[in-house]
Amino acid sequence: MEGWLKALIAAACVVVVAGGGYFGWKEYRTAQVQAAAQAQADKVAAERLRLERITPEACIRMAQETLPEKIGDPPKTSVHLKALNECDDLGRLDSGWRHQLDRTGIF
Repeated sequence: MEGWLKALIAAACVVVVAGGGYFGWKEYRTAQVQAAAQAQADKVAAERLRLERITPEACIRMAQETLPEKIGDPPKTSVHLKALNECDDLGRLDSGWRHQLDRTGIF
């Protein structure tokens, strides 16, 4: 074979390998972007579901289960303290419940 034909074949091989690499990289990046978008959508859906579960009724029930019988006594349970803080942050407790929780030292 002549030298120029060998060079032409080598150049064609380089083009094919480069094209395959480019296509592979493009597919890899597309998969990464789609996975990140799906993870973000799942996170948003989970947060929305969590906020839907924290209803005013659920907050009042948790407050009733947590408030002690007498002022000065420790809370009946500490299970709901984080959720009650979220209820307060979201404005799901009315001022009466908020005052009772504050007065007993829960907030």
